Amino acid sequence: MFVRSSFLRMKWKKLNLNPDLIETLKNQGFKVPTPVQIKCIPEFLSRKDVIVEAPTGSGKTLSYVLPILQSLSSKTLKKHE
Repeated sequence: MFVRSSFLRMKWKKLNLNPDLIETLKNQGFKVPTPVQIKCIPEFLSRKDVIVEAPTGSGKTLSYVLPILQSLSSKTLKKHE
């Protein structure tokens, strides 16, 4: 995957994630998103199908978990849900 150097300076907030998620990420030591996260998170947030192949430690898991957490945190749960 080719990643421009401007991607390497991208901030979490540019990925349109919930501010609470961003704060949690930063508190856990995730200062900036990885190139895999930069490319994948917007796709997952737009509910597109995504296939990712990248080395271990490249950020694949957070790439799909963060949009799921964001979706869950924005839903209003009804009784018994």
